Amino acid sequence: MKAETRKSKYGLSICDIYSDVPIVANPDDFKEILGTASLTSDSKSILINSEAFSTDFYNLESGLMGHILKLLSDYGYRMSVYGDFGSMNIKRYLDYLGESTPGTDFIFFVPDINQGMEMLERSSRPLGAEYEG
Repeated sequence: MKAETRKSKYGLSICDIYSDVPIVANPDDFKEILGTASLTSDSKSILINSEAFSTDFYNLESGLMGHILKLLSDYGYRMSVYGDFGSMNIKRYLDYLGESTPGTDFIFFVPDINQGMEMLERSSRPLGAEYEG
């Protein structure tokens, strides 16, 4: 796993976490990610590649996604997961997100790092604030 701080174009600190292999297979693993984000960049914004999650994350029946959503919400974090979701049944997953967390502004699924950073930036701006993007 590699963790580093990135700065968005508007100065938001974002913890960028990258792993070639799954490092999140249960809620305790994800708590370690939250701790890493806090220690690495003193940030509540996480940018993470899709491969860092076990396949259970994308399987609704496993319950892992629900646990992670709760942790994000409880601790006030936002996360962008970036990658190629074409081979996953992400539509069902996103439909579930829309039903269970209407107006969600703390988790995003995007194709690349730049869009992930943009979504985190937008979600961190106060309601009604100008955004030039």
